[in-house]
Amino acid sequence: MFDLENNRINISRILLTFDTFSKRFTVSQNIKVCLTLKGNGIWQISNRLYSVKKGDIVILNNRQQRVFREVSLLDGIELLTIDFDPRFILDTPFMGLVFRNDDYECMLTGSPAINRLFVELEREYNARLLHYEYVMNAKLVELLSLLRRQNYAPNANEVHIDSDMYKVLEYINENYTRNISLKEAAGYFGMSETGFSKYFSRCFKMGFAKYIIHKRINYAVHLVRETNKTVLEIALECGFNNAASFYKAFKNVTGKTPMDYKRS
Repeated sequence: MFDLENNRINISRILLTFDTFSKRFTVSQNIKVCLTLKGNGIWQISNRLYSVKKGDIVILNNRQQRVFREVSLLDGIELLTIDFDPRFILDTPFMGLVFRNDDYECMLTGSPAINRLFVELEREYNARLLHYEYVMNAKLVELLSLLRRQNYAPNANEVHIDSDMYKVLEYINENYTRNISLKEAAGYFGMSETGFSKYFSRCFKMGFAKYIIHKRINYAVHLVRETNKTVLEIALECGFNNAASFYKAFKNVTGKTPMDYKRS
């Protein structure tokens, strides 16, 4: 049933930062089960968007294209990833967990038991004691069993992000350095201001105005690091009306002034 002898499991920690994360679609030959260790981001998987935060688990099969659209400015996003051959679960109940269709719900919320198995798998992989491969295979079966069990009890608080929201994010990315109003964004999405504001906050765990500020500060961090422009020049280029409001926003988001950030 399970190809225990020939299955090779790889474990890796991946840290993606605002400066280093790729904006190109990728696909893998193997199945990947990813636990978010810290930070947050917006992951596009096939035609759906997922707001991923600490504790979330994402299951990716070898057919799905994926790309991060956003990652946290301060922490980036760190993933603990289990990577294994699809043939390992061939003709098992776990095929239904991993392979359905291009738009299936592939994000689950972790639990202490599930998170513990991630840690134990990583420990076995790093120690590589006698017969560690068989121990890892057994723990992977247990992990997939718990994920399969949880898949039948969906989280009532889970938020499904409409694929049209990607168009809104693209619109924001192209216009955040000017004064985009909530009314304008809601109209672009075809919703009322109140409805759009609530939906946006539920999807991305922050209000629309705060999201715009974070986008501007992300860009400002890049300019502070990579250019010799003055604070006022950076403030105006990022969409702020004056240096004072820029200073306040920059410190609120990063915990430092622009000059302190540049020195560090």
